[in-house]
Amino acid sequence: MKILITVEFYYPKIGGVELWTQTIAEYFASRRHKVYIATTYLENRKTRNLNRVNILGFNIKGNKVKGIKELTKGDIKRYKKLLLEGGFDIILQHAAQTWHTDLMFDIIDKVRAKKILIPCGYSGLSTPLRKLIYYKYFKKLPKYLRKYDLLIYHCEGYRDYKFGERHGLNKYKLIPIGINLKEFQEVYKSDKIKFREKYKVSSKYIILNVSNHYKLKGHYFAIKTLEKLLREGMDVSLLIIGNPAIGTKQNCYHACLKYSQINEKFKVLTDMPRKDVIKAYTESDVFLLSSKIEYFPVVILESMAGSLPYVSTNIGCVRNMGKGIIVHDPRGATEAIRQVLSDKKLRDSIVKHNKGKIEHEYEINDVLKLYEKALIEA
Repeated sequence: MKILITVEFYYPKIGGVELWTQTIAEYFASRRHKVYIATTYLENRKTRNLNRVNILGFNIKGNKVKGIKELTKGDIKRYKKLLLEGGFDIILQHAAQTWHTDLMFDIIDKVRAKKILIPCGYSGLSTPLRKLIYYKYFKKLPKYLRKYDLLIYHCEGYRDYKFGERHGLNKYKLIPIGINLKEFQEVYKSDKIKFREKYKVSSKYIILNVSNHYKLKGHYFAIKTLEKLLREGMDVSLLIIGNPAIGTKQNCYHACLKYSQINEKFKVLTDMPRKDVIKAYTESDVFLLSSKIEYFPVVILESMAGSLPYVSTNIGCVRNMGKGIIVHDPRGATEAIRQVLSDKKLRDSIVKHNKGKIEHEYEINDVLKLYEKALIEA
């Protein structure tokens, strides 16, 4: 098949959505499908073909509510022409509320390809203020969603799933994100990366947070948790692995970096090689997800694959993903981390449960086959 995948960002920008989209695209390419990515143009993108996937950049940003802007004249017209005249068998779109999907709505009746959308949770319905801002958008949305051949939800019972149920949208499949357990096992067995030595971590315990520096990732929450643990006399360090958020007021990188310079127990690590990131999971003691908004956070799957117990804010599908401790504030996170570190029986039961979940529900090859089957049957 000739497949177009549309997503707001793609290589070299790295995050959970970007990595999973890249995994899907490269899997389809390995199965001899012709795969194209339509995404936001990035100046530091050095290639237009990566692992047999063709990357098409458009200098467009925004969405229907915030306003869609083209930074290069003619790019909106060029994008719509791609959807209409690209000769695709399948167009798979990753997330609503972003320019590449919202522009599809304008011409959806004329697009001949089969259309599949992964809604990604509808963050516009997450708070009363967002519901007010996005009210007109979501009032119109069902009529567009009915024109898709298939919707893919990552978990049952979350906002996007409930929205579909409420509006009678019955053409859907439940398919999670997958994780490559073998990748973690290979790094775990390797002694070549001495993580603590390389990154100068001397504390008895490591709390790990993997997320780029957006304010919505809750790094202030994580820092407050660290401070409470240190006041209690615990020998811990907090590591945040992630890159700065470029071109947005939501960037918290400089604030985090400044704090790391006055607290040696707090480290900010950027541009880390993938093998080192995996080693961080396997050598840390607790994973802390402090985000305010997520959908199906890949980092939780990664912590599960790395046999690392997790403590998380109550966001997205986290409650349904594995066995962890859900918290609502830094005080609760402090208590949960202390409990995990001191109770070996609890820790072992979490790790054992999550290993089984990974093997039976999230194993990457099984999940990718479900995606390909969904495309074929759409």
